[in-house]
Amino acid sequence: MNQEQVWDEIAKVWKGYRCHPVDEVVNFLRNKKGKILDLCCGSGRNFIKIDGNFYGVDFSEEMLKYAKEKADKLGIEAFIQKTEADKLPFPAGFFDAAVFIDALHCIESKEAREKSLHELFRVLKPGCEAMISVWNKEQEEFKDKEKEIHVKWKINEKVCSRYYYLYDKKEILDLLNLVGFKIEEIFETSRFRSENLDSDQEPKKEQKVLDKREQAEEKIGHPGKSIVVRVRKPNQNI
Repeated sequence: MNQEQVWDEIAKVWKGYRCHPVDEVVNFLRNKKGKILDLCCGSGRNFIKIDGNFYGVDFSEEMLKYAKEKADKLGIEAFIQKTEADKLPFPAGFFDAAVFIDALHCIESKEAREKSLHELFRVLKPGCEAMISVWNKEQEEFKDKEKEIHVKWKINEKVCSRYYYLYDKKEILDLLNLVGFKIEEIFETSRFRSENLDSDQEPKKEQKVLDKREQAEEKIGHPGKSIVVRVRKPNQNI
């Protein structure tokens, strides 16, 4: 099962785990206007009402179905499109802001991860900002793990293995600088999990079966953290 199939398979359960917008993203987007890109938007967790339009893209068709449902429920005008993060179908300088939340690390190849950031840089307007977050290799739960891990779920008798690449601060900052972004802010934040469950969507505990050596999410938040970086595309780079 490839990663697109994995995320299609777990979409219905995942949307219950990731249903409420992240506080840091809400604060980032609160005063943004115009066209906003949610890169690898999944089920539309971070869709909120803004003075503008959301563009949600993801490679999982099932996730995008739920993203559209959420946009409709909130009365948000959102353009939903299936695409790969490293092949964005938008012209240069199209977006006024973007978020790329806990998704870069799910892209399997190094080349595709780097290309997705180059694409994000390309489609942002000069002077505009993006917020990017990745799982933190330096957190206690991941210190003894390899940089590439798989997190296993059992859904409807199928075992799905989700891919993650673990970044440390230096690596993600070096990569963002290489792409051309100006670093505006970097911080760590506790991961978001149980407090963001829909009561009617929470999967039974037995549905989620993780390999004992790959308990990447089972202990998240204690003291698991993500690295969050706010970046800007410099005005001189067009």
